[in-house]
Amino acid sequence: MWQVYSFSVLILIVVFSTYCSTVNETMFVNATKSKLKILGIFGHLGKSHFDMFKPLLEELARRGHEVTVVSYFPRTDDAKAKEPLPNYKDINLVEN
Repeated sequence: MWQVYSFSVLILIVVFSTYCSTVNETMFVNATKSKLKILGIFGHLGKSHFDMFKPLLEELARRGHEVTVVSYFPRTDDAKAKEPLPNYKDINLVEN
């Protein structure tokens, strides 16, 4: 009985690992190096939630992708002066 179980587990591992490597090669890699348009929507008032994604979004903009971010926490003027990101657009949810 344990041999059948072990063989089934081995087959599942092989199938799963083959599937994962196929998905990684086709879906998650930008093989054509095209520039993407990325929309980030952060409607939650918790700054810590936004702070997790901010470095990722800024790096995507540095790499040439067009990033539009809708949040309560736009980039500060100091951050814009220190490193202007022309591909990074903020849409501020805070009413002035």
